[in-house]
Amino acid sequence: MENNKFVTNLLFPLMAIVIFVIVAGILGILFMVFEHFTFHGASEPWGVVIIGTLLVVLIPALAVVAQKYIGEK
Repeated sequence: MENNKFVTNLLFPLMAIVIFVIVAGILGILFMVFEHFTFHGASEPWGVVIIGTLLVVLIPALAVVAQKYIGEK
């Protein structure tokens, strides 16, 4: 039982770190590609700012909707 608890205590934080690095890398690459192909000559990267703002607003909004949906069951 102690071995299983040790593995669980070690595995979940490592999985969280790996998932965070993967998501951050994907978002970084997405923003760089989007900025390069759409606003390469522009002086201000408004497309990247708009997408970042949408992510900041939509992810919590989707979490609220999901929580309400799951909470009803």
